[in-house]
Amino acid sequence: MVVSDLAVRAREARAKINLSLRVGSRRADGLHGLDSLLTIVRGVSDRVISDSWDEQIFSMAGAFADDLADALQEQIFLQEPKSKQQESAKTAEQSLQESLEHNPQQSRQESSQESLQRNAVEDNLAWRAACVFDTARRGFGVSPAPLPIRLEKNLPFGAGFGGGSADAAAVLLLRAGEIPTDLATLCELAAGLGADIPALLHAETGTGAVWVSGAGEICVPAPALPQTYVVLAWPKVSLSTQKVYAAFAAERNSSSSSEAEDAQATRVQEVSALADAKALAAWAGGQGNDLAEAVAAVCPEAEILRKRLGAQKHCLLAQISGAGSGCFGLFTQQRHAVRAASQLRDVWASVGVIGSEAVK
Repeated sequence: MVVSDLAVRAREARAKINLSLRVGSRRADGLHGLDSLLTIVRGVSDRVISDSWDEQIFSMAGAFADDLADALQEQIFLQEPKSKQQESAKTAEQSLQESLEHNPQQSRQESSQESLQRNAVEDNLAWRAACVFDTARRGFGVSPAPLPIRLEKNLPFGAGFGGGSADAAAVLLLRAGEIPTDLATLCELAAGLGADIPALLHAETGTGAVWVSGAGEICVPAPALPQTYVVLAWPKVSLSTQKVYAAFAAERNSSSSSEAEDAQATRVQEVSALADAKALAAWAGGQGNDLAEAVAAVCPEAEILRKRLGAQKHCLLAQISGAGSGCFGLFTQQRHAVRAASQLRDVWASVGVIGSEAVK
């Protein structure tokens, strides 16, 4: 397949929530063991567009495009020493030169600010996924053909809804047909990009839900969940995963890896038997999120919003999602979810659905 054969292609990069999240002790590699039931949320998403006729290699639009760009630029300067910043600037210029080789029309010199913006692009998970995929193309003997990517950023940054990971998964799935590949191969490509990406690949190509364990790399298809309406809410405060884990006292809140593994088989059976949204909410409430207290300690606004959402009429459960500042509320009916979201006008709120109405 060559670039000239490609028209405009697009894919939704759907939000995720963690219906349950157990966090184990820190492992020898410095990561925490996890056990989680993750599900994608239909109707709430970013959008990845690949257009062979677009003159820009990478561009962002949407409600949170500027927020993400600013966050990535800030992250570069906060986390890198000056020497590393200088190296990053050089890398940005090198990337510009590579793009010029593929795009002769782009001939102007970039300013230092534009170089920084390009460096921020390189740190974007969607762009990194595209680069990893192009490397894989070479491995299959297919010449690299970078496709322009337009990212419509509708999901908030640092909310725990998996926006960046969802974008990367969407890029990989969008381009999967260009080389001989399968789900296992895509997960291998995603392994070095982000812990949630393999899980989202499994969820998007399966029932929509997946059991996640290890440090996020072990993914097992979960049973189809009963249809449940969801309100995603975010207090307009982005939260760093690193800060949450730093605040997480593993010795007090974590379960051992062996406990998580022994209990997973039981939880699979429990989820398979869930008949409706009320049963799902009761089960998820019993499981909880081991990081919720750490999130509340780092970001009190998150816990305040969770309580507000939980107080809305007909809300079955309100819970923090993953290690982010966002939360979700579960409802049996769409109109109840829409009404609840409308009561949260001072924050970001959106309505989606999980599961399948076929589950009885």
